[in-house]
Amino acid sequence: MKRGWMACLLALICCAAVSCDDSRTAKIEDVTCGLDCSKNAGGRIEVCVFLGGVESCKPKCFGEVEGVNKAVCQVNDATAVPVTKSAVDTCAKDELGTLYSIDTAYETCVTACNDGVCDNTVPGPVTCNQTGDREVAAFTINGTETCKNKCLGQQAGENKLCVHDSSGGAQAVDKSAVDTCAKDDKGALYSTETKYDDCTNGCDENTHDCKPETLVCNSIGGRPEVAVVIDGAAECRKTCLGAAVGQNPVCWRNASAGPNAKAQALVDTCAKDDNGVLYSQSSTESKACDYGCADGECLPELVCNPECVGNDGGRDTVCVLFNNAPTCKPRCLGNAEGVNPPVCDTNPSLPSQKPFSVIDTCVKDVYNTLYLTEESRSECPASCNATTGMCE
Repeated sequence: MKRGWMACLLALICCAAVSCDDSRTAKIEDVTCGLDCSKNAGGRIEVCVFLGGVESCKPKCFGEVEGVNKAVCQVNDATAVPVTKSAVDTCAKDELGTLYSIDTAYETCVTACNDGVCDNTVPGPVTCNQTGDREVAAFTINGTETCKNKCLGQQAGENKLCVHDSSGGAQAVDKSAVDTCAKDDKGALYSTETKYDDCTNGCDENTHDCKPETLVCNSIGGRPEVAVVIDGAAECRKTCLGAAVGQNPVCWRNASAGPNAKAQALVDTCAKDDNGVLYSQSSTESKACDYGCADGECLPELVCNPECVGNDGGRDTVCVLFNNAPTCKPRCLGNAEGVNPPVCDTNPSLPSQKPFSVIDTCVKDVYNTLYLTEESRSECPASCNATTGMCE
């Protein structure tokens, strides 16, 4: 009896010595791997693994199974020039079940990688076919040769220029073009986009814009028109009667109304078109001038006192404005200002009644009346030719 009790006491003592409470035993499902593995190594993503009770960072498996995985294409962006490789990962799981790479077999892809397999086929030279008037050539863009139109200009970005499109044969057309260009891998310029504007009247080599269409402008009411370009558009406008931009007080005679048409006074407001050509924007209502016009104003009636009814040296006189005063002056035998052609004349005040060959120098007053300022008179010994005005 005593021995049985002692055995039971000894068993209790042993249990206390080794502790029957298992709260100190760690459960693996409660363990986490908290190491920061966000920093890539050699261009590969890493994961935190738990091996032998120790945390560490290992390359993440490219595949999804333990052992040898299917080949994949991997690009190492950590290098100065990204390198593409075919990668075959051999992977394992840590104590927490996380896959990580234990070995990787790489093959560097010279040309490309497709579905994990390197395609190192070197393509032959690209042959480009010419189309239309544009010159086509092979350009290397992102490592690949491709056919593109050559740049019409000399710089990357927009190039504005005139082109002559003869692709239509006899129907060749001048065009204003904007060619947008870029440089390929080797620095050669190629066209990315070209916009054309067909020019019906040619292309201006200075502005590289289409020249405005040539207009045939008519005369309206005796007032001639001129073809102008306003904000790039061609149109017909009345000619400016003055010589400056802005208001011009002018005198105008409607030639279509005949030689006896009265002068008209008006103010013509003018502007310049895109090319600097003057045209009329507007005009005040014209006033018919009975006695002439000067500086855009009608002149008052001119009266000489006494009236010019006599003659001066055998010729009639006319009333003119001379030195700002009404004055009787000899009438001009010619029809124009300056030196006139010779004419035959007789002086009834002379008893000989012989004819003369006369050359008159004349001017006009503000009333547009011709009068004599100087004459050259030669007496003819016999007769004067009425056609030539010369003595015979």
